[in-house]
Amino acid sequence: MARLSLNIKRLMAIACFSGVALTSLGQYDTLDQYYSVDFHQDIDKFEREHEQLDGSNAKLIPFRQGKLYGFVKPRKPDKFVIEPQFEQVYGVYEFGAIVKDTSYGYGLIDLKGKYIITPNFSNLFREGETFHGTFYTEVDSSYGLSDSYNSCFAHYYFDLKGKFLFHELTHEYEGFTAGDSLATFRFGTTVHIRSNTGRLVQEIKLDSTFDFVGISDNSILAKSLPDSNWRYRYTAHTAEGKEKYSIKIDHGSLKGVFMLGENHFGLLGRHGDYYFCDSLGESSGYGSYSNSVGLVTSYAEYFDQSRFVVKSSTTELYGIVDREGNALTDFTFSRIFPFVNGECFAKTKSDMVRVNGHLTEMNKESQVVIIDTNGNQKIHEYRYPDVEQHQSLMMSPGFYDGLLLTKDFTLLYSEQDSLKEHPYHNLDSMHYVYIDEKGDVQITMPTSVIFVGVFNEGLAAAVNKDRQLGFINKKGEWAIAPEYELAVAGAYPMPHIISPQFIGGYAYIKAFKGYIDKKGNKYFGGKRMQDHYNFSH
Repeated sequence: MARLSLNIKRLMAIACFSGVALTSLGQYDTLDQYYSVDFHQDIDKFEREHEQLDGSNAKLIPFRQGKLYGFVKPRKPDKFVIEPQFEQVYGVYEFGAIVKDTSYGYGLIDLKGKYIITPNFSNLFREGETFHGTFYTEVDSSYGLSDSYNSCFAHYYFDLKGKFLFHELTHEYEGFTAGDSLATFRFGTTVHIRSNTGRLVQEIKLDSTFDFVGISDNSILAKSLPDSNWRYRYTAHTAEGKEKYSIKIDHGSLKGVFMLGENHFGLLGRHGDYYFCDSLGESSGYGSYSNSVGLVTSYAEYFDQSRFVVKSSTTELYGIVDREGNALTDFTFSRIFPFVNGECFAKTKSDMVRVNGHLTEMNKESQVVIIDTNGNQKIHEYRYPDVEQHQSLMMSPGFYDGLLLTKDFTLLYSEQDSLKEHPYHNLDSMHYVYIDEKGDVQITMPTSVIFVGVFNEGLAAAVNKDRQLGFINKKGEWAIAPEYELAVAGAYPMPHIISPQFIGGYAYIKAFKGYIDKKGNKYFGGKRMQDHYNFSH
């Protein structure tokens, strides 16, 4: 197997920009401002260590034998194509897999185990139509930087066949995300904008009088200094230099601006906040706000949606708008969950609700409503979904494989209540049920099942009272016997349960770091795997 030793100094000499002229810094600029490394460039362990494969197109299935991974043919766990020799498998694709070499780093192999991208990287992952490899390093002496400012990240890009495209050194970068074919790479005061073919589109020199924002809507976005009313002008240009739009907004720290419609813009905040305005920069009066105090990151992919669940900034009630800014519902809901398979659940705060285009009088108690992507609404006939269960799975409540997961209880009445007007729940009788879109109960699980997941490809994970995990079918029967374990990922304040799901006929059992197929065949040998940290892979 081919090896490529990592000679960082040599690679850095090849990848370097021209020398940085520190004397070009503006009067109010500092070295810290431009030459401190943004360590968010390094992908967190939780996010990078495993990407669930899609068995419908994968030609190799990872098989863990002890602590090492090899690959077998689909549906043939005893037919090794590549013998176990890798420390980790990150992602499996139709043309190969990203693996971690036991002596080096992450690389990309083909279907025969030959390296297409040599294993030199601390991270290697798919980014749009490219593969992106990174590692932390130091620049050489030609930069003239002091020891406290010579650290950076090296980024190497390849096409999907493993052909090298380009490399950059950065203190900060924004990759090919949200469908963009442009990415930005900043080293000190120099920003390179490149296409996903490797072409250098533009080079920008930064100082305190010019604020380059980044890439939005596949456009190059810049911001001017504020006017006397503290409104900032954001201007977007295409890669060819043609202006797309220019608007003044009273937000000075946006990460991006997205033209959603002719008179409707989305504004990307920094901590899970998303705002909306018109073409004059006037607020639309609604948005999506996390109140996370920096614990949540905003993502440009949010604006890829065709419908947005938003909250009124005046009433704090929720509604739904389309990309043109048209309201598809009234803002009368105390809660609206994200869409799942074309529908979402909402809870109305009003005693009036719009059903099929007409305001209908309801009970004064809040009602559960199902809303489709056109804003049409219907009353949910059964009960509110078990929100707590879905949130522990980091999922939105909804109909998965045509079934909604919720909880039910036996109703009891006090002995003194002869009219039986005041029932109460017997908490010991809690059990899970699955309901179809008509509101009818299709599956009732026994109380001995203490946890279940949502359905996908006809199966759902379930845990018995002995805390063993298996899979049930749509009759509520054990299709795969319970012999595995649930696992937890993330960290405070958002740890969550990993409930395995079948995708293309294979489910990843995180606690065992291996796959099973729908017949229950195991693609791993050996005991449960445990990392050094409780919330790691």
